[in-house]
Formats: sequence, structure tokens, C-alpha cells
Amino acid sequence: MKKSYKEGFTLFEVLIVLAVIAVIASISIPAVGNILKKADATKVVTEMNNTKTALMNFIVMNRSEAKESLEISKLYDEGYLENIPSGISIEVDPPNAYILYDMTNHSLGELQKIDSNIKEKDGKPSVSFRF
Repeated sequence: MKKSYKEGFTLFEVLIVLAVIAVIASISIPAVGNILKKADATKVVTEMNNTKTALMNFIVMNRSEAKESLEISKLYDEGYLENIPSGISIEVDPPNAYILYDMTNHSLGELQKIDSNIKEKDGKPSVSFRF
């Protein structure tokens, strides 16, 4: 008499595979979250540096207009920026200019890990230059 076998997996085998998938997911999901947070912090630093470059170019071309009341929207309107970055503002205090981040998503320490030139001004991360 021959024994007959059914094709397919047993319940135990399926449960083992699901347990392995759950372990892999529990390890990888937090890592992906950290990668996304660091990518967003890198975006903030890049936007701060792009705004710094735009402001430097604006001051070189329009030195007489580089006053304390200069707004980031002026850089956009004049074509020095392609978009207005969120959470970033500028402060001009001749002969210094500051690009400030409002720190809603990232701390000063997180941003300094990406760019050591970021300092603190008035409790906010900033990059600055003299003109």
C-alpha cells in the first residue's frame, strides 16, 4: 500500500515563514524611518545653503537694496531662487547676513552632523556670511 502525500505547505511551515518575515520587518522599518529623517535633514541643509548662495548673488548685484527689511520672497521674485523653501527665513544686519531655520523638524545637532558650518543664532540653526 502506497502512502499518498498532498502537495503544499503545512500550517507549521507557513507560520515559521511568517515569523521570519515579521522579524525582518521589525528590524528594517525603524532603519528606513531613520534614513528618511536624515534625508529630510539633508534637504533642509541644502535649502539653507541654496538660500545663502542666492542671497550672496543678490547682494553682489544689488548692494544698495541689501537692507534689514529684505525678505526671502524678494530672492524668489528676482529669480535668485526657484522656489521659496519652507521653514527658512533670512535676516540681513549689515555687514552680516543670516539664513535661519525655524527648527520645527530637526534640531541644531542633527543639522550640524550634516554641515558643521551651521551655527546657532537666536535659538535657531543658521548659516551666515559677511558682505
